[in-house]
Amino acid sequence: MYAFFSVLVILLLDKSPHGSEHIKQTLTGHLIWVSWGEAIKTFIIYAGVSSFYFIFHKQIWQNSTGKNNLWKWNLLFYMLFSVIIASSVSLVGVLLVFVFLIAPSFLSGFLFKSFFHRLIFGWLTAVAVSLLGLTGSYFLSLPTSAFIVFLFTSLPIVFLLISSLKKLPAFHSNRKA
Repeated sequence: MYAFFSVLVILLLDKSPHGSEHIKQTLTGHLIWVSWGEAIKTFIIYAGVSSFYFIFHKQIWQNSTGKNNLWKWNLLFYMLFSVIIASSVSLVGVLLVFVFLIAPSFLSGFLFKSFFHRLIFGWLTAVAVSLLGLTGSYFLSLPTSAFIVFLFTSLPIVFLLISSLKKLPAFHSNRKA
């Protein structure tokens, strides 16, 4: 579906005089140029969804771990998740949203087994890479979202290279708990 709609956007914008700018906007967003109105609207959306997840976290967790199998919790989770994705993509672009969804989890999977350690590592990694990306994009005069995506996607590549050179046990069962 992602490929279908991505190609559809490209085909539709191909005849537009500013089509390439629209595609770039969709991919990388406008993180640095977010208005206060957009920031407040996004904060309200995130606060509302986070409150729902906080209140019903036990039911959602039980459903996701197979202890309950109630379709309503899946439906609610994914409906609210799609609201977060849609509001985020309009600000920071598709690439940054999906790299934040995938990269921290992927990296933490190399090092940790426990959910808690993966979560903390993912959060810390996301904050560190974001700050480094913001600072680096400022000093190097590069697009912010694109530079953060570059940094995030470079980390697994570097880790895989180092682990293959040092014969580290990436993806093996003797990871830290």
